[in-house]
Amino acid sequence: SGNETYFEAAIDSSDRIITVGATGSPNGQFLLARYTSDGNLDTSFGTAGTGFVTTDVTSSNDGLLDVVLDNSGNIVVVGYSGELSANESFRLARYTPDGELDTSFGTAGTGIETLDLSASGLERLDRVALDSSGNIVVAGSSGEDILVARYTPSGVLDTTFGTAGTGIVLTDVGTNSAEFARSVEIDSSGNIVVFGQSNTNGNDDFAVIRYTADGQLDPTFGTNGIVVTDVQDNNQDDQAGDGSLDNNGDILLTGRSESGGVKFAVARYENSAPITLNINEDDPAPSGAVGTLVSDLVDLNPPAGGSDNVTDVDDTVTGIAITAADTTNGSWFYTTDGGTNWTALGTVSDAN
Repeated sequence: SGNETYFEAAIDSSDRIITVGATGSPNGQFLLARYTSDGNLDTSFGTAGTGFVTTDVTSSNDGLLDVVLDNSGNIVVVGYSGELSANESFRLARYTPDGELDTSFGTAGTGIETLDLSASGLERLDRVALDSSGNIVVAGSSGEDILVARYTPSGVLDTTFGTAGTGIVLTDVGTNSAEFARSVEIDSSGNIVVFGQSNTNGNDDFAVIRYTADGQLDPTFGTNGIVVTDVQDNNQDDQAGDGSLDNNGDILLTGRSESGGVKFAVARYENSAPITLNINEDDPAPSGAVGTLVSDLVDLNPPAGGSDNVTDVDDTVTGIAITAADTTNGSWFYTTDGGTNWTALGTVSDAN
């Protein structure tokens, strides 16, 4: 009793509001409540018409941090059990639409799954998302690493995901740095985007990590799947709060940045598809209309209709500047007359 805290909420198909958090002190319990669309406790939900349900998982602190609803209206939640900031284990659970633990979920017959990767240290699940197949993707932290795991819709670790058939992937963004996941989303290609922070250089920085659908770091994103941002480049703490994807797949990350006081910070990262060129290493100088058009790389909008990746209200001409070229495996050529004549690129630099 007392000290009730709600951390996250979801809205079901009937516009009812499901909230999750923790109740009780010093030993917390899972707390779920459902409210009608006009904000009253829904007496058709939970224990004995109260509109809420509590679950005492351990004799220590238990709490829920995120919630998502599956296509059947089941309530999927993630959180923690254990001493706060000490020996926590993460928890994944599923409740039926009326607020009962779903004992058909998971492997223990309790509706609750536990994963404890180490005997000591902080482990918690902060966020949960569902992919297009109904698989459950969870994100959090284990020790000083970002943790991502995938469960099947029935609550079993998905052995087709992650490292060596474990269903789990751990990512060390910065050596000996504390890292936290603040949000997770699935993009339209099934990639998993984790938003968080990393204490890479002695101060907290924004961090975004993208994994392929099978749980591998995405080499087409950032540097080996990772982007770390010092928001004001001032060796002060930048702490992420939440993240999301917009309709273009661009990444939005919000939080706070310290510089002469605490300031609100928002960052957007473009979801630019990598440019792929078909190159045969030992070919001679090209002949004819081959290669990649510059207009396929940069295209002005307006007018719409191409890749539409350049906007410039003052000009109607686009182009590219080549400032470096890797000639380890061959030579680069260009043409300005549709392939009639090809010229070797030669040596290029910022000044040439």
